[in-house]
Amino acid sequence: MSLKLPNNEEFHNKIESWRTIDDTLQELDKDYLDERNLLLKIHEESKAKLGIEHAKGNEYRYDLMFGLRMYENLRISPRIAADNKHWIHRSVYVVPDIVFWRWGPNAHERYYKVPARIWLKTLWWYIHLSWQGNANDTFRVLEMNSTDTIVQLVERSGTHGYRLKLCRVLMRQYYEYCKNNGKSDADFFRRLMKLNTARLAAIEPALCEGEEEGYVAKLFAALEGRS
Repeated sequence: MSLKLPNNEEFHNKIESWRTIDDTLQELDKDYLDERNLLLKIHEESKAKLGIEHAKGNEYRYDLMFGLRMYENLRISPRIAADNKHWIHRSVYVVPDIVFWRWGPNAHERYYKVPARIWLKTLWWYIHLSWQGNANDTFRVLEMNSTDTIVQLVERSGTHGYRLKLCRVLMRQYYEYCKNNGKSDADFFRRLMKLNTARLAAIEPALCEGEEEGYVAKLFAALEGRS
């Protein structure tokens, strides 16, 4: 479906008028009612499973649980997922109340303003780039992370776009690093992603010894002073 959206000024004024969740429900797209009901069900079930009523203090736990189930159930293609208009439309006209619940009023970048930070989009790509073949293994690999992990992974697509196999290997090896250290390390992951970005300018991971697995292992070795 081709989507025609208002300009940013209209979006700004619309979202500025929202002060409660009820305010967000003024112009829902009835053509997406089935999808809305599905996402609302996932939202409520995620809150119930976590035992929470508010996002504050539970941001990453909720993002991971909701994002994983959204990814499994929406079943959209990467081509569609790369189109910002589809995520903006979902954010403003399909489930604005869920976005509002997560971010509150005036979080314009999470609805439409900053493409790399549209919340629903970042969750889908975080799960897609981290996917380990099934939901349980993916959850296990991502469970120890934080919202900063989402930012560092999703916002570093590189000049040639995402390298899907590389990202999935990287997230799996980062999980092993976290498990060995007993915790996630946001600063280490940030440095890992920066080093990866720098090396990709001159190195093709698939051509390295051990291919992507070997390339990523050398990233960790370099940051840990083992090479």
